[in-house]
Amino acid sequence: MRQYLRLLLCSSVLFALIFSACRNEPKLPVSNWDKTVSVRLPGDPKSLYFLEATDVSSRQVLEQIFLPMADFDPVTYEMKPVLLKTVPTITPITEGEDKGLVSYAYEIREEASWADGSPITGNDLLFTLKAMHNPHKPSVYASQFKRIQKIVVDADNPRKFTIFSTPYMMGRESYSSFSILPAYLYDPQDILAKYTWTDLRDNEKLIENEDLKELAAAFSSPKYLRSPEILQGSGPYKLTEWTTGQQLVLTKRDNWWGTSLAKDNKLLRAFADKIIYKIIPDANAAMSLMTNGELDVFTKMNWTTFINQKEKADFTDKYNFYTPELFGVRMMYFNTVKEKLADKKVRRAIAHLYPREEIANTVFYGYPTPINAPSNPNVGAYNKDLPIINFDIEKAKQLLAEAGWADTNGNGIVDKEIDGETVELSIELGYAIANKDYGDVVTIFKNAAIKGGVDLQTKGYEARTFIGEVKGRKFDMAFIGIGGYHFNFDPEARWASNGPSNYSGFGTAESDAVIKEIKATIDVDKQNELFKKLYAIMHDEQPCIFIAVDKDRIIASKKFGKIDAMGLSPGFKVNQLNGNAVIPVTSSNN
Repeated sequence: MRQYLRLLLCSSVLFALIFSACRNEPKLPVSNWDKTVSVRLPGDPKSLYFLEATDVSSRQVLEQIFLPMADFDPVTYEMKPVLLKTVPTITPITEGEDKGLVSYAYEIREEASWADGSPITGNDLLFTLKAMHNPHKPSVYASQFKRIQKIVVDADNPRKFTIFSTPYMMGRESYSSFSILPAYLYDPQDILAKYTWTDLRDNEKLIENEDLKELAAAFSSPKYLRSPEILQGSGPYKLTEWTTGQQLVLTKRDNWWGTSLAKDNKLLRAFADKIIYKIIPDANAAMSLMTNGELDVFTKMNWTTFINQKEKADFTDKYNFYTPELFGVRMMYFNTVKEKLADKKVRRAIAHLYPREEIANTVFYGYPTPINAPSNPNVGAYNKDLPIINFDIEKAKQLLAEAGWADTNGNGIVDKEIDGETVELSIELGYAIANKDYGDVVTIFKNAAIKGGVDLQTKGYEARTFIGEVKGRKFDMAFIGIGGYHFNFDPEARWASNGPSNYSGFGTAESDAVIKEIKATIDVDKQNELFKKLYAIMHDEQPCIFIAVDKDRIIASKKFGKIDAMGLSPGFKVNQLNGNAVIPVTSSNN
């Protein structure tokens, strides 16, 4: 009887499995993964010296070698501890010699260690910030830390340290999400230990210092820019190969300290033993490699390519498609200093000639979310009370007439007498030709604008030349995309009257005052209300045509299952990709 029951049970289980297989979508078997991930980079990293790395390729590689103290969860975007035990809170100081400052108390995990096994401490953080302010090699990130007044490392437990700062809206994000460099590798002679934090922060007196000159020269040498001997830090991977123009290879460190914590902290997961970054400037060539199975992940191809690949059954059998909403925005700058564009009525008129819906549907396949300010609509600072500036030819003509522009010679282009000369409203609109979608956009915009009497002369540039034109404010209008964040970002550089990145020339006494108040506010709810006020001023002044927040285009191998695609660059955490997934063949995520 027992034997009969066992046979019956086995038969029942077998029948259930067969029935389930017939009823459900077919499954891919567990992949025979070689624990290697292949990712495309559009170009070689410009620098792997962390404190001067700003390009996408450099940052993608370095984030696997040098971990931040805290990072953002790819699903919730909440700040989570990485090197730290917990994310610090902001404590206002109301009495004593530090009255008026705020403090951030940190403690690094006991497990966290460098490649040589030595502990990561507050002294490494102090070294990193000092190196950032070397007058002979100042970091592009230095301005974020100028408000720090002092850094106190606990003498009894150097894993504990406290940062004291003047109130700053981005203090927690800036001070907590930055990576730390190993002092023992970058400054084995302890040169920076001779100087205090304030010495280096206020470094004018050290401009002739020979020790600092020598250290700066070392950090510019190939040893610190691409040597496997140096490029190993707190992260799970170390650099083992870099063949210029071909590929970089990162290999997982033996006995990496984060492995024991990875089960409970996804930011510390590192499934692959090897990450191969393939240098492929041409997007079409990258897609060919992906089609052949030689790439596992590909991001930011143009929309037409992305949609076309989604329609190929043999391709969708192997890859999933993801479109996470980005936090960056797409917009067109007006050069408000140019006489033709100095009147905000003219700028608003041109904004009304942008065929928003037509472009969104034909070029971007209906994916983008329209915006009225340089912000993602899902963040608390966005002002939802402001209307979207929609396509309206008659409204554009009315505004142009009010600003004194009319077609006096019947050639279809409005004109105006300026300094005794009849001037037509002919505007050059520049864009980077590397982005095919942008070329399609400006062509449609040009054809729409002429209906309102505005002659748009579109001009494509190589990327580097275009950046130079924008930074030098040598344009009439410029079509660009700018990065963004899910938290409130310091608006001074881009939107204050004297901001170094204020390429439109925008700024009023009122907007500057609001920006100043935003920067000194640490309460997020108050920040949000101030940003809404700033965006209302910008909406009225129209320094840009605020177009949309885009969605990323990510294609990833189905061997990873469903990945956590995110709106922060590069769109995914490569260390979290796990090739041992069992998934439906037809699965996809849009």
